[in-house]
Amino acid sequence: MKELSLYQKIAFAILCLGAFTNTFLWLPQLTFLRLGVLLTFTVLFFSKRKELGSNFYAVTLFYFAYIIYTLLLTLICEGDVTLSLVVNFLFILLLVVAALWLFCSAPRDALRFFYLVCALFLFVSFVLASIEMTTGWHLPMSNMHLTDNKFVIEADNKNYPTGFFYNTNDFAVIVALAFCFIMSYRVNLLENRKRGMDFLFVALCVGCLCLTRCRTALVAVALFCLFLQRKFVIRHKVFFITSAAVAFVAGLVIVAFFADHSISIRQNLYLYSFVSVFDSYGLGFGLNGPKNFFSSFDNYNLFGHIVNTHSYLLEFLITSGLPFFVGYLCLLAYLMRKIAVNHGRNEFWVMIPLYAILLFAPSSSGDIGAQYLFFCAMAGYAGLSENVPQPKCPSVCS
Repeated sequence: MKELSLYQKIAFAILCLGAFTNTFLWLPQLTFLRLGVLLTFTVLFFSKRKELGSNFYAVTLFYFAYIIYTLLLTLICEGDVTLSLVVNFLFILLLVVAALWLFCSAPRDALRFFYLVCALFLFVSFVLASIEMTTGWHLPMSNMHLTDNKFVIEADNKNYPTGFFYNTNDFAVIVALAFCFIMSYRVNLLENRKRGMDFLFVALCVGCLCLTRCRTALVAVALFCLFLQRKFVIRHKVFFITSAAVAFVAGLVIVAFFADHSISIRQNLYLYSFVSVFDSYGLGFGLNGPKNFFSSFDNYNLFGHIVNTHSYLLEFLITSGLPFFVGYLCLLAYLMRKIAVNHGRNEFWVMIPLYAILLFAPSSSGDIGAQYLFFCAMAGYAGLSENVPQPKCPSVCS
């Protein structure tokens, strides 16, 4: 298997830096990092040509069609598309193609490099979150456009950390994805694992998510850990099935009789996002669709004057219509099937439905560059045809 060259690794590092610090849109002082995408393309253009496989072409074709359709729809619906809007949207395609090339041309080397990036990210994120929670300081690296007096939530007088990201939920979504990728890599691609390192990664991830209080991300991580411990769960299936049933019934009772649906901003956002399918005849509204669609309602106060779905998959639904919403889910199912066929139902296989859950999570909006790297990592792993050796050492999660 071809390994990445030094120049490709440098280009990959720049891509990861831009994606994991969320600097492509939110930090004007570091917009020069956008040149990292162009630099990566330059490096790949002069690299040795290689057959990249069906995964590369399927994903690239989908994103190309999605971006061209959405830009045309925006032009038709609004009559004007600014140059900055086009450039920002096209960077999604450039980032996806560059990352896909790296993951599909040398999967093992790229996955190994990405594993190190994710491990470092978990550690740094936990440190930043802990400092911000315990001291109330707003660290410059956390890149949040709030003044110091607004950083303390007045309702409960507590600080909410942001790590590298724009808000706590964005931060938690990427932390959860980083944990799932790290454990998938360690279980399937790393021999002679250290039991203590698995405990450390679990502790760092759960610690970050507890600090940010993102329940969706915690649920995704819990489901992933249950899959890792599937042999234990199967041995005690009666207990787990009973517990799940009780929790499900209790949740239905709370939602049906005790929850105030009229003030649930999140519920109303999701509900009216699906309503948009009928209003747009399933075709979508273009790039500014969420803002124009939500603000058009007389009962706009239901959303707390929010003009974004704060959900990556629902952005597909409103901006580009039902075909691309369903198409993206089909693309995920395609990758999941390839992983299941090539490698069995392992941790990378189960990571894809969890990835979809996290893309429905609050604030997992389309400008988070890191989620594209996780998507490309799974596409690269799906292309590995040879059997993946099982680890030799026992672990807390196997």
